[in-house]
This record gives sequence, C-alpha cells and structure tokens, in this order.
Amino acid sequence: QSTVVAAPTSITAGTETATITVTAKDAAGNPIEGATVVLTATGSGNTLTQPAGTTNASGVATGTLSSTVAEVKTVSATINAVAITQTAAVTVTAGALDAAQSTVVAAPTSITAGAETSTITVTARDAHGNPVAGATVVLAATGTGNTLTQPSGVTNASGVATGTLSSTVAEGKTLSATVNTVPISQTAVVTVVPGGVSAAQSTVVAAPTSIAAGTGTSTITVTARDANGNPVAGATVILAATGSANTLTQPVGTTNASGVATGTLSSTVAEGKTVSATVNAVAITQTASVTVTPGAVDATRSTVAAAPASIAAVTETSTITVTARDQHGNAVAGATVVLAATGTGNTLTQPVGPTNASGVATGTLSSTVTEAKTVSATINSVAITQTATVTVTTGAVSAAQSSVVAAPTSITAGSETSTITVTARDAGGNPVAGATVVLAATGSGNNLTQPVGTTNGSGVATGTLSSIGAESKIVSATINGVAITQTATVTVTPAAVSSVTSTVSASPTTITASTGTSSTTITVTVMDAYGNGISGANVALAATGTNNTLTQPAGPTDANGVATGTLSSTKAETKTVSASVDGSVALTQTASVTVNPDGMDHVAFIVEPSNATAGAAIVPAMQVAIQDQFGNTLSSGPTRTIALTIVNNPGGGTLSGTTQVQVAGGANPRVAVFSDVHIDKVGVGYTLVADATQGPLSPATSTAFTITAGAPASIVVNGGNNQSAQAGTAVAVAPSVLLRDALANVVPGASVTFAVTAGGGSVTGASQTTNAAGVATVDSWTLGASAGTNTLTATAAGSGITGNPVTFTATGTAGTVDAAQSTVVAAPTSITAGSGTSTITVTARDGNGNPVPGATVVLTATGSGNTVTQPAGPTDATGVATGTLSSTVAEGKTVSATINAVAITQTAAVTVTAGAVSAAQSSVVGAPTSITAGTGTSTITVTAQDANGNPIQGATVVLTASGSGNTVTQPGLTNASGVAAGTFSSTVAEGKTVSATVNSVSITQTATVTVTPGPVSAEQATVVASPTSITAGSETSTITVTARDASGNPIEGATVVLAATGTGNTLTQPVGTTDASGVATGTLSSTFAESKTVSATINDTRIVQTASVTVNAGTVSADQSTVDAAPTSISVGSETSTITVTAKDEFGNLIAGATVVLAATGTGNVLTQPDNPTNASGVATGSLSSIVPETKTVSATINSVAIKQTATVTVELLP
Repeated sequence: QSTVVAAPTSITAGTETATITVTAKDAAGNPIEGATVVLTATGSGNTLTQPAGTTNASGVATGTLSSTVAEVKTVSATINAVAITQTAAVTVTAGALDAAQSTVVAAPTSITAGAETSTITVTARDAHGNPVAGATVVLAATGTGNTLTQPSGVTNASGVATGTLSSTVAEGKTLSATVNTVPISQTAVVTVVPGGVSAAQSTVVAAPTSIAAGTGTSTITVTARDANGNPVAGATVILAATGSANTLTQPVGTTNASGVATGTLSSTVAEGKTVSATVNAVAITQTASVTVTPGAVDATRSTVAAAPASIAAVTETSTITVTARDQHGNAVAGATVVLAATGTGNTLTQPVGPTNASGVATGTLSSTVTEAKTVSATINSVAITQTATVTVTTGAVSAAQSSVVAAPTSITAGSETSTITVTARDAGGNPVAGATVVLAATGSGNNLTQPVGTTNGSGVATGTLSSIGAESKIVSATINGVAITQTATVTVTPAAVSSVTSTVSASPTTITASTGTSSTTITVTVMDAYGNGISGANVALAATGTNNTLTQPAGPTDANGVATGTLSSTKAETKTVSASVDGSVALTQTASVTVNPDGMDHVAFIVEPSNATAGAAIVPAMQVAIQDQFGNTLSSGPTRTIALTIVNNPGGGTLSGTTQVQVAGGANPRVAVFSDVHIDKVGVGYTLVADATQGPLSPATSTAFTITAGAPASIVVNGGNNQSAQAGTAVAVAPSVLLRDALANVVPGASVTFAVTAGGGSVTGASQTTNAAGVATVDSWTLGASAGTNTLTATAAGSGITGNPVTFTATGTAGTVDAAQSTVVAAPTSITAGSGTSTITVTARDGNGNPVPGATVVLTATGSGNTVTQPAGPTDATGVATGTLSSTVAEGKTVSATINAVAITQTAAVTVTAGAVSAAQSSVVGAPTSITAGTGTSTITVTAQDANGNPIQGATVVLTASGSGNTVTQPGLTNASGVAAGTFSSTVAEGKTVSATVNSVSITQTATVTVTPGPVSAEQATVVASPTSITAGSETSTITVTARDASGNPIEGATVVLAATGTGNTLTQPVGTTDASGVATGTLSSTFAESKTVSATINDTRIVQTASVTVNAGTVSADQSTVDAAPTSISVGSETSTITVTAKDEFGNLIAGATVVLAATGTGNVLTQPDNPTNASGVATGSLSSIVPETKTVSATINSVAIKQTATVTVELLP
C-alpha cells in the first residue's frame, strides 16, 4: 500500500535534484504518521538526502536525490525498517560538455613523415566525466605539411569521434579539438619523424672557407635531410678531404635534433681542399671547398741579411735583404717590411713595396756616424728575431763640430757645481776618442776642475765649475790644442736667505698710542751666508701685542735685498717686531718698539662685579681704572675719587659698604679697588655705574650680575592642609611649604622631605626641591584604606630653621560597592533538570573589602528553561542577599549579579545534568554518504540525547555495519555535545547500513553509506592480446583491457585508449566505455613486421601491464624484393661480381629463411648459388664470373616467386 514517487523523473547530472516522496500506509491504505523512512538508490555518484523527520499526518516524508553519474537510478525505501515494494526510477542525463573532462588522444603518437597516419580520438564528457553523444568535433593541428581528416560524424554513444593526421614535415604536432565549439583543455602530441637520408637534400658546408696553414680551422657542418627536407637526427657522418698534411676531425656522435653534425679541417699545406661526406653510408652530392693560405709571419723562421757588412761613413751603402716565412718555412708574399737601425746619422731606405712571391723585400743603409749598426726588421708588425750588423768606420778634431756644454747653466754660490761636458768630433760629427781637453773660465772666486784623462769612446771629457762670486761665467775649451768655437755660459746666483746675517730695525723705537698719527718704520735687509743682498725675496712682518696696525712691505726686496713696512698701535705696551722671508725663513734679529698711553679719557671696570649672596661682600673685589681713549690704563696723573651706585635694581636692594675710593696722584697704575661692597635683596640683572667725582672723565657701567638668597631660616605651610578624601584615594590639593632666608628672601633649590606619620597612607615624590618662589610641593598624598585622621610632615634640610618640620592633617571617608571585591556563590553547584534548586548567595563589599549593607542585588543566569528567584530585600548588615536557581534544560549555567547597578566581576557556575539515553531522540549520521572502495572513509556521527533532547556526555557508543570487507573504527565516549564519531571504510563496493547502540540502547535511526569502486589502478588493471602472433597486412589481434581499482573491483564506464609501438599499425580503439565487468576491447593489425608492445590508459591512467603482439612478414613480393650486383663491371676470367638478393613482402618487410635461386644470361658463366636461405635482414648472396665478355642479366626466384628486378653485370676484356 505504501508508495515511493520521484519528481521529476529525469535530472541533469551535477546540477538538478529529484524529490523522493514516500507515503506510509497500512494494509487498509490509511496514512501512518510518525514513521521513520530510510531511502536508498542504485548506481554511483549519488547524493541521497534522507527525510528530515518522520512521516507527517498524511503519512508523507520526502528526501532528495542528485548525482554526478549519468545512468538510471532505482530509488527504494524502508518505513520503520519495512522494505516498500514500490520503487521510483530517476534517469540522470549527462550535463553540458566540459573542456577539462573531455579528452584528445593520438595513436600512434609517432609516425614517419609522408608514409604513416595517426588516429585522433576525441571523447566528449560533461563536468562529471559522463560521455556526451551527438557532439560535433573539429580538429586542428600545429605545424606545416599536415593532412588532417576531420571526424566523419558526431560523437557516438560513448562520446567518441575520430579523425586522422599525416604530414610530410617532421616535427612535434599538437592536436587540439573543439566540441560543440568548446575548446578542449587536453591536447595530443604526435611526433612526425623523418625518413631515410637523401643525398640530394643533405648539405655539406665549410666555415670559414679560407684558413691559415697550421693555425686556422674550418668547421665542416653536415646537415642530414630526408627526401622531404626534414632533418634526420641520429645519423652517422664520415668526412673526407683532398690534399695533404690535413687534420680532419670526424663529428663526435651522430647528427643532432636539427640533423646537424660537425667536424673540423686544418692543414699545414697551403692549397685548395675539397671536403665530402657520407651520411649513413650515403654519399652526399654537395661538397665544400676550403682554401688553406700561408700562416702568419714567423719571427724565428724569417731572415735579415746585410751586404756588405762594413761601409765608410757618408760614402758607402749596405743592402739589407729581408725574407718573410711562416712557422712552417713557407715564403710569405705581400708582407709589409719595416727596417730599423741603431745609432745615429743613418740614412735607412725602406723596401719599395711588399715581399715578392719568394717572400723577399730589400732596403739600404748609409750613415755619417762611425759605429756598429744593428739593423732589425718587422714583417707585418712582427719583430724578426735575426738582425744584421753593419760597421761604419771616422777623422781629426773639428773646432766647429766639437761642443762645450754646461749643466746646469745656473748654480748657487758656494753650494752647487756645474758639469762642463766637452765632446770632440771630426768634421762629419763623429766622436773622437783619446783627445786632451783643457778648460778656462772668466770671473773670480772660481773653482775650475780639469777633465781627468782624455775623451772616452763617445769623444766626451768632463770637468766642473763652482764659485762663491755671483756673476755670469764664460767657460771655454781647447782639444788637442785646437780652440773650440763653442763656449758655455754659467750663471752663479746668490745662496739661500741667511736668518743670521739678515737684519731687522725700527725707527723711531718709541711711539704714542694712536690710530696711525704716531708710527715707526721697520727696515728688513735680506742676505745670504756670504753677505750678498738677495733681491726679489718676499718679506712678511709680525708684531707682538694687540691692537696693532702693521703695514707689510709694498713688494719684494730690491736689488740690495731691502724691504720696509710700518707699525702703529692703540695698545700701550712694548712690541717686538720680527720678520720671515719667503714664508719659511724666520730672521734671528728683531726690533723693539715701545708704545706709551695717550692722555686721560674715561674710567672702566677692569674687574667686573660677580654673583653674590644677599648681604655678603661681592668677591673678587671690583676694580675701576682711569684709561686713555684706547682703553690703556694710565700710570700717572692727578688725584681722582671713584664712586659706585646701582643703575639697574631688579630686587629693590641697597648698595652698602665702601662705595667711594680715592686714586692718589702719581699712583701706578691708576686703579680704585672696592673690597667690601654688598646688596641685601635677591635679584637677577643688577648693574653698577662707576664715575669720577672730579674732572672730565666718562663714567662706566658694569656687566649684569645676580644676588641670590641665603640659607633657609623659616618654613611654613603654603597649601593643602585640613582636606577630606575617600579612604584609599589622593587628596585634591597636594600639600606644599614655603622657605625664606634671614632677610625674608624666598629660598629656591632647598631640599624638603615629605613623610606619612599616621593613617597608613602613602606619598609620591617624597623628596622635593623648592622652586624659584621658594615653594616645595609633594607629587601626591594618598590616604590610608581605613576611614579616619591621616597626618603628613614636611622637613626642610638644615638646622636652625623656624617651624621645621610642618605637619599636614587630612580625613579619610568610606567607599562604594566594588565589582572585584564583591562575591557570588552557588550551592549546590550541580542540580538535576526540572527538580533541583541551587541557592545563590551575593556579598556586597567596597574596594577595601568592607561589607556594604542596604545594597540592591539583581540576579541573572545564562541558558534557557531557567527559574531565577531574586533576593527578598537589600543586603543585610554583613552585605549578604540570597536568591535561587532551577532549570529544565541540561547545560552549564553562569549566574551573575549587579549590586546597586554595579556588575559584579565574580560569577557562580551551576551545572544542570541530563536524563537517560532516548532511542528515538538519539541520531546516527554518515558523512559522506558515498565513499570510494579502499580509499574513502565516511565519518559516522552518533548524538546521544535524553527524552527532552538534552545531549548526554560520557555515553558508550558501539557501531555495526552490514555487508563485507568493512573496517569500522569505534568512537570513544560522547563529548559535552553528546557526540561520538567513528569511521567506516570498505574494500567491497555495495550499499552499507550502519547502526549504533548508546549505553546498550539500540538507536532507532541508522545511516546508509554507498561504497563505489575506486579510481583505476595501474597495477590491478590488465591488458591482454589474442592471438599474440599475426601476419602483416592480413591478420588482427584482439586487445582486451579490464579496468579494476586497487581492491580489484571492476570499474564500469571507464574510457580506454590503446597505443602500440612500431609503425604501419592500424589500432582500433574500444567502442564505448568499459562494461559492468570493467572490460573494453580493441584490435591491432599492421603492415610492418616487428614485435609490437600494446599499452593502454584507462581514464588517463597508464596501465603497468602491456601486451606483446608479433607481426610476421607476409609472402614474398616480386615487386618489393630486389636483386643487386656489385661491382657491375668485371674483367674476363679474373674478377667476380657479388649478387645480393633481398626478400621482402608486399609491405617491404624483410623475409628471413627464404630460398633464393639465381640465373644469368650469356655463356661462359660461373654462377654460385647462395649457401643459405635469406638471413634476418632478408638477404642471401651468390656470385657471378665469366670467361665470355658480354653484358649479363642476373635474375632470381625466392620461394619459387620470380623477382621482377634484375641486375646487369658487364664482363670486359683486360686492356
């Protein structure tokens, strides 16, 4: 009678949901209210939501079904564990195409350019991997030379459509696809490999094409290409070169990915070379030419020769022959030769033009200077090792050609010497050795040293000249009695400035202080050590003392060494005038000048007043002097009385003591001294004026000074006495005191100490110093915690102070309710929901812990279901008020209170505990409800509750599960939320029902967990071929792939893609996905005989197992098989041609073990048949010789099949 209905009955995978309505009825068709409904659904990828509660009054409960797997689902239900007969069918259709889930696969992934084809398989899937049928696929491929065949129709039921790719260009191709115009994320890569090496397409290139013999190297680059121009990698290249003395380096390894291999060529023989190459034994048509040129000029192999080797000066010439050769001795033509020769007077003619074909160039050398000449050469800037020597041979001394030279030409008197060099030469300017030289010099005071010996090999003899006489000297010479025309001039200059002989004088030596009206002339005479005046010296004057006007000399010393300046000064004192010359020589002699004061002008403080204490004498004693207009203190004059008065009086003080002092006539110096003057009031900025009581003297004002207070003499209260404040708090006005000295001046800077003497309070800043007003103030005074009288004293440092110490009094008052000191207590702290009561006791206290009576208390409690009874009245004399708490909800309660609206910090905790476990109220839930076999885990959450729905902590939960291959992890005790969680996993894919007991009570609700197969396992899945051996071009092997997960469960609906090694394959992919047993099949055939390895990917997972299929060659093909002769021309009766037969089937596969029979036209033949059947390369060989000269045609049969190709051998007579 009960029903299960789905609406809608068709949904889209991953996006839509069907509502499952279950109506519970009894046998009479009556609806059943309160029944528990559990839903299950077939298939995988499901999200099945169970009804939220039991059936309603109409007997109805609803759940929902959605899925990511496109298939037909059967939804069934149990009502109160009774399986309902009726089920509901829901069809899940594939969603929209998904670019990431869809795939593009190429097989094979490697093909030969121009010969093979790759099949491109596109599988269209939605976001959940479901195949999408009827979709339009468009393929695209990168690269060039492609032939891309589009799929012939839309995707089939498995979402598959296939096309093909071939190309003449060898490169990696990336195949992409759009499905219904959506670009697919995955792409496939097909590698197009080149064909065999082409002699015409391959190239041989040399760089550079010209190299130097013995040093240069040309790189030979060979590029291997197939008939389509594609580079051929991995080919073996062998180089060859014409000529001799070559060094030909073969390429290291085979050609690279660009088909390139390189070697090198060098040679010591200069000639044209032709470089050729074979690639994989194929002779390349193109060759490269390299020209080897002579090397660079070699310094040791080249030569320099002179003829004749001895010539006469001026009249004869030697021919210089230079031959240029490289390091191998080869003549170097066209080289530039530059000659050089040692010595002087040479005429060196350079070669006319470069070296000739024999490497030779010539020049000439002549000279006017007699000496041995070394002739050297550079060829193309290379210095030649070999040199040539030419000797030039000399006459008598020449007065005109000989020379007399002095060095230096200027010397200092008494300290320096000039060397006199005489060079004897003949008329041609050549030096004359062994000649006698005699020197002479003009002037006086000379010391002339004659040369020691005769002239040397250079014709040179030297003497010296020094002198103490400063003047110009002319030095002359005779050589072998011949008076030399040339003379030498030597200038003797004065010596350095002498600090001792130089003088400084002043005139007059006494002047009057002035601004220049009275001055003295300073004369400085600068001399050397020999008393000679030194002109042009710079004189700088200096004078001791102050306020000088010192005029420096207007210029340097004159011809007599004299320079003058002047001195005047406004400062009366004795001056010492000194001089320095040229900034470095200080003259020993000085001049003394006395400056006398001018007339009497004013008075001035020469000792200013200093800071002092009120009533004490100003120390040191002030001094006032009588001075001239320049501030010089006079040393004589008439009697004068000097008086002091206050000018600036900031403290209103009185000047006392001896304030008038008489300066007697004739006193030296003219100074008044004030030793006992004092002021009685403090102040900053006092100034005094000093004035003479007689005569026209200007007065003087002193600098400012300060009068400070004396020691403290009294202390009194300044403020902050007799205050009231709450106990434990600071008074409003900080207490302060006032200190004065004996003259009633306030005393700043005095030390005062504040201390609490009663009441238990405290102060901050107990040690204070009086300020500028004489006041000291404590930072703060905090009263004691108890109400009552507090006292504080202030004591000034020192003795004999009136009123010391001072006492302050303050009164402390009580405080208000304190949140931290007040308390809230519950008893008992644990009660049973609905029946127990806890008494809440609140005690009100102030901040010092004193009870506060008469306060209003208000209670609150957290949680729900509470009954809170407020206190019946305010707090009693001990500060206490009580209320009660009860509740029907099991949970922890926090009880708080306010006292006089102050929230109390402390709270009370009351725990309300739950009742016994309820089978109906407790729950069992699995999440997720669908897991993967062997890897997925579902968390089973059990919530224990009593009949009122309160969670039960500490309950024991035991889980059980239906089915097999299960692993159930039991939970621990339930937590504070009544929850305990275990886990469930399984290796067997099926629907599981998980149930639980809590404290041995079987819970009504169960959880359903669906276990689905895991992902494809590369190790568990299999690939099998049958048969494992087929014939090329005629037979097919079936490839069976079985998809399994890691636990061995078969996987339905998986996509299988096959691949096979080798070439010439036709690999048919499976039609559709794997069936319910996890199986999908394809086929393999091939035209290329070899062993193939067939591999598979399942859902893009590469399977470990592979299948081997051996493709055997077919029958012999008359068209494909070949007959070749080598050589094709032989001599009669003496030479033999080898006949090579290669057996191939119709696809060009080599056939081993075939029987070959040869035949040849003509007569006189000796035809040797092959000894054995064809080898693994399909080859069998025989031979042909003949005694009859003619052209022979050699034919063959293989396994009785007549081969179409024949070989021609020409038999010729010997010449």
